[in-house]
Amino acid sequence: MDPRKDACTANRFVRTLGAGKNGVVELSIPWAALYSIVHECRLHHFDSGLDTRAAIAERLAVEVQATKIAEVASEVESEDEVEFVNGARLENEDESTKIAKLVSSMNAEVKVLTLFKDRHEHPNVVHVVDSGKGWYTMLPVGSRTLKELMKAWNDTDQSPPKALAYHIAAELGKALLYLHFGYVSGNGCLPDWRHVTHNDLHDANIMLYQSSASSQKKVGNYPTLFLLDLGHAEVFDFSQPYPPSNLKALKRVFRKHRHEDLEKAMSALQKFADSYEDQEFQQAIEQVKEVERGESTAAQCKALRQFAKSMEDGRDRIFQDLSPEWAKFFATPGLTGLEVDDVLNAIDIFG
Repeated sequence: MDPRKDACTANRFVRTLGAGKNGVVELSIPWAALYSIVHECRLHHFDSGLDTRAAIAERLAVEVQATKIAEVASEVESEDEVEFVNGARLENEDESTKIAKLVSSMNAEVKVLTLFKDRHEHPNVVHVVDSGKGWYTMLPVGSRTLKELMKAWNDTDQSPPKALAYHIAAELGKALLYLHFGYVSGNGCLPDWRHVTHNDLHDANIMLYQSSASSQKKVGNYPTLFLLDLGHAEVFDFSQPYPPSNLKALKRVFRKHRHEDLEKAMSALQKFADSYEDQEFQQAIEQVKEVERGESTAAQCKALRQFAKSMEDGRDRIFQDLSPEWAKFFATPGLTGLEVDDVLNAIDIFG
């Protein structure tokens, strides 16, 4: 099985966006969308002039997606990007075994994302658009991760607004509320929710996406946070008729994994508290961690809701827009002129 070859039957790849332990991500455009553009151009007798090409480029920009492929990356950035399976380094296995395990992980990821799609897609979790054998396409197409933000911050003398840290914390809190409890702001907890734990949460799996669309009130030009890479996620369905001992054991596993998710999330946010020396931010982190250690599930959900709300309130109280430099850092790069020409040549749009 060749996941890339299978993905190519449905998508035109433009460029590689990233590669790591969980696969390779390509900027892509669905062939169906490209053929639709070809049909429109020929139907309306468009010529190959610059104005027409500019209009087509705008159409192409709307259609771009990200295709994730179960493919072993040739290089990884750090030890954190090396995959371990059952305690063994995946890099020490043969290519076919690596691919098989990546495909299995990706199938599990698609299953979880499809579950979200069928129930209620959340604004802080990536959305699956299409999928095949060892690949899937997703939206949105982001350009930065929390890891990249922290690195850029360390490399410059200019700090982003403190309100951005509160914003990221609020969004991350809402994402975890959705996964762990099925909680959606304004709707409460979804009925019969299958609780989900991420199980691989770290700063490289937290994407920051800046939309060109109008922003919500008080969010200005801040990016939206999305959770990525749910290939290790686990779904817990407590509605099934388990024997009491099995149900108790399953809930114990869920609490353990949920606790690990929260600890990793708060660890990522701790960097903000340390950098800004912000006591309010620090106290909010400590409070939600303290409740997670021993309270009931209902109390833990309430504590995480209060955390997200306090972070939103803090953001709104001290809000200021990103500087032009930081706004540029988060901006999602569009298609280049050469990439547009390459796509047009591939589909022979003016043929």
